[in-house]
Amino acid sequence: MKHAEQLEGIENCPPKKARQVGNEAVWRWVQSPLHARDLDARAVHDPDVREDCKGWGLSVYRTREIAESELRRVTAPPAWKRKRSQAVMLALRPGDGLLCGDPDGHMTLFESASANLYGRAAEVQAVPMCL
Repeated sequence: MKHAEQLEGIENCPPKKARQVGNEAVWRWVQSPLHARDLDARAVHDPDVREDCKGWGLSVYRTREIAESELRRVTAPPAWKRKRSQAVMLALRPGDGLLCGDPDGHMTLFESASANLYGRAAEVQAVPMCL
């Protein structure tokens, strides 16, 4: 797993209920143009979440519509969310990692060390904002 050393230091991380990903698509908020840093776990750059298991995974959504709805729901978002006003589809393959969370909403993707999500990112689209 990516960040294996950090994950081992957090109890039940990734959670036991996490499942292996298959051939499936998920959506993530990103900047435009897409940068590899957009696919970093938040804990890589934010020391405040390094003790939180989810901080070492990627926040993703099952569909573009869910990702858009959640981004619009955030009122007065922090700067990192304001900058991420694009949604990108990530084409997952078996072996890319583990997913946990609500399959109809927000999920956390714990990447395997060999995952190449940046190379398979597609369909970067602006999220229409109603602010």
